[in-house]
Amino acid sequence: MFRKILLLLPLLAVSAATAGPATTVVAAPEPEGSPELQRAIAALSGSWTIREEFLPSAMYPKGGLGHGTEVWRAGPGNITLVYEYHSTNPSGEMWATAVLWWDADEGKLRELWCTGRSQKGCVVSTADIRWEGNELVFTDSYEGNGQRIFSREVWSRMEPDAHTMTISESTTNDDFKPWIVSHAVRVR
Repeated sequence: MFRKILLLLPLLAVSAATAGPATTVVAAPEPEGSPELQRAIAALSGSWTIREEFLPSAMYPKGGLGHGTEVWRAGPGNITLVYEYHSTNPSGEMWATAVLWWDADEGKLRELWCTGRSQKGCVVSTADIRWEGNELVFTDSYEGNGQRIFSREVWSRMEPDAHTMTISESTTNDDFKPWIVSHAVRVR
């Protein structure tokens, strides 16, 4: 066996010498998420149990309670934040997934929202998503019952082991009334 290796060495040397110059491969730099996205990843990543309060509203005239889980995790390379949600609430069982990313062309956070309650399955949200102080705020509007509804979703009181999410709506883009308040506690 040793003799066979010795006989192959000159052949390998000739092969290496005629192969030409070595090619250096330079990897493209990894994309980075924005400071805004990195802040959301740091604040929300983890597994959480949630307790939801549905306040009396047009959607829930008697209000109600819900409970479930949410999981937030950074996507590959920290260029996305993935959100997985499950809740049993007055409307029944709900599952959803969202992906947040920084859109450098638009200079803002964007969201892909997917839920079984949507005929489309997934939609790219039109929400304006930004940090206002220590709160992550989603503002949007949509047509409902023949009128423009303005929505404000606020992720607040973000602490290492808890946070709160409140969705409020208005028909005048002021005087927002909350219809859901979700309290999350980190799973140990």
